[in-house]
Order: sequence, then structure tokens, then C-alpha cells
Amino acid sequence: MLSVKTAYQVALRLIHQDGAERSNARMDGKDKLTKTELERWATTSWAIWNARNKYFFERVQMQPRTIMDHATGLLEDYQRLAASQNTS
Repeated sequence: MLSVKTAYQVALRLIHQDGAERSNARMDGKDKLTKTELERWATTSWAIWNARNKYFFERVQMQPRTIMDHATGLLEDYQRLAASQNTS
């Protein structure tokens, strides 16, 4: 079964083309996430958790690309709403 840690590493590889070195550094806690990376991590983690629950409770398995697209869409919606709140 896919763990959150494994899914996080996969997500980082999809987001950053430099792959394992960067994800391993993040997992070791050697440097801090930027605000943008933290937002991306939070939405990706939530999307993975949500997909896991969908599979567990409804037996609906989502493809990894679909999960990432959902996370990206959520993040873009959040950023758009946050920007509109700041300009109002």
C-alpha cells in the first residue's frame, strides 16, 4: 500500500525534475520549506489522503496524475482566492 511518505516523494519528483536528492533532503529536515513549497506540500498531502479515503471507503482508485491535478487545482483556487482577499 502507498504510504504518505512515499506519495510525498513521488509528488516531489513530479514537481521538481531533480528527483530523489531534493526529496531526501526535505525528508531529512535539513532545510525548511518555502511558503510556496509548504502550500504545495499541504495540498498534495491532502489530495493523497483524500484519494486514500476514497479507495478505502468507496473502493474507487484514482490515478496518481489525477490526484496531482486535483491538488494543483486546489492550490491554484486557494492562491486566487487569497490574492483577491488581499486586494479587497
